[in-house]
Amino acid sequence: MSSILVVEPHSTPRRLLEYVLVNAGFHVTAVCDLAQARHSLQASVPTVVFCEVDLPDGSGLDFVPDVRAAGAVHVVMLSTRTRPSDLELAIAAGADELMGKPLSPARLRAVADVHMRVST
Repeated sequence: MSSILVVEPHSTPRRLLEYVLVNAGFHVTAVCDLAQARHSLQASVPTVVFCEVDLPDGSGLDFVPDVRAAGAVHVVMLSTRTRPSDLELAIAAGADELMGKPLSPARLRAVADVHMRVST
């Protein structure tokens, strides 16, 4: 089963991400901050990471190099800020894309499916 790491500090979007992705057949680990994300990454390297940019203990953009060093996974940053400059920052940090909030369940599943197909 393909695994996904969700790093989202807010419970409502975190539950939405987890619900949609689990119902799509993915194994999901959901955490709420950078420290938990790094711990989870040490335990198991996911295929895809969905990570909020603004975390309570740092920037999700600072987590991207850790993910890349752990192995070839896809990184989708999440943010309410979606100006072209925000996308450029995410790409410069090493992310594959930036998804805007509020999250669309259909787009979320489609993005996960695309990144999983690319990984296989």
